[in-house]
Amino acid sequence: MSEPVFTTPTDDELRLFAELRCRGEALRGLYLALAERSAVWIVRQDEEAAGIVFAGGGDDETYVHELFVRPPHRRNGFGSRLLEEATREARSRFATLDAADGGSQAFAIRHGAAMRGVLLQCTGAVPREEDLLRLAASEGRRFEVAPLDIGAQRFAVEALEREVRGAPLGADHAILGGLASGSAFFINDELIGYAYVWPDGRIGPVIASSTSYLEQIFAFAFAALMRGHGATWAQCLVPGENTRILRAAIGFGLTIETAWLTARTSEAGDASRYVACHPLLY
Repeated sequence: MSEPVFTTPTDDELRLFAELRCRGEALRGLYLALAERSAVWIVRQDEEAAGIVFAGGGDDETYVHELFVRPPHRRNGFGSRLLEEATREARSRFATLDAADGGSQAFAIRHGAAMRGVLLQCTGAVPREEDLLRLAASEGRRFEVAPLDIGAQRFAVEALEREVRGAPLGADHAILGGLASGSAFFINDELIGYAYVWPDGRIGPVIASSTSYLEQIFAFAFAALMRGHGATWAQCLVPGENTRILRAAIGFGLTIETAWLTARTSEAGDASRYVACHPLLY
C-alpha cells in the first residue's frame, strides 16, 4: 500500500464525490460550486480518491461544508489530516452533522467542537395559497419586497447574519444567487430579512431580524416557490429552537424526516430567526 497523498482534487474527482454524496442536479451543483470557492483537499491512496474536505467562510468563522472519507479508508487518520489542511487558518469551525452518526459527532468533539443545536429537515406538499396568505397577514405588517441585491445590501445583510447565524455567509451568496432566487424584505427602507427559494422545492436560507417577521417571510417563501417555480413539494432545514417556524411547518402539513446537529468550536447565534436550506450550506 502506497503512502497517502494530500493534495487538491481534479475536476473528475470533484464530480466523483458530488455523485457519491448528492442526490439531484441542484445539490450536485451546490456541492461543486461550494468546492470551487472553498479551501478543498482530497487524500489519495493507491491512486484512488479516498476522502475530501472543503471549507469556506470569513474572518468570523469557517464552515466545513464537507468532510467525507470513503468507508474502506476510514480509521487511518485521514479525516483529521483533511480537516487540518482545510481549516489551518480558521479561528473557529462550524459544521452540520447527521444526528444518527455518532462517529462524526465523536470526531467533532475530539477536534474541539460542541453540539450547539439540532436542525430538523421538514418536507411535504406546498400549502394551499389561502393558508399562506392567512399566515402572511397574521401580524398585520406590510413589507416592501425586492430582489435580493448583495452588492447594494451587503453591510445590512452581514450585520444581520452575524447576529443570527454567528457569521456571515459572505461569498456563498454568489453561489445561492446562481442556484436559487432571493428576495429582500424592508420596513421603512430598513432591511429586516431575506429568503431564497430553489427550483427543486427547497426553501432557505431565510433570515429575519425578528421571529414575528420570520413567520411572514416564511409564508412568502412558500408562495414564491409555488408561483415562481410551480413547485408542489417543499423542503427546509429548521433549527430546533425555532419553534414558531416548526409549528407553522407542521401546521402546513410538513413532516420531520431527518435530524442534524450543529457542531461549533465557538458560541452560536440566535437560530430562532433562521431557516437553513441544506447541511452543505447552513
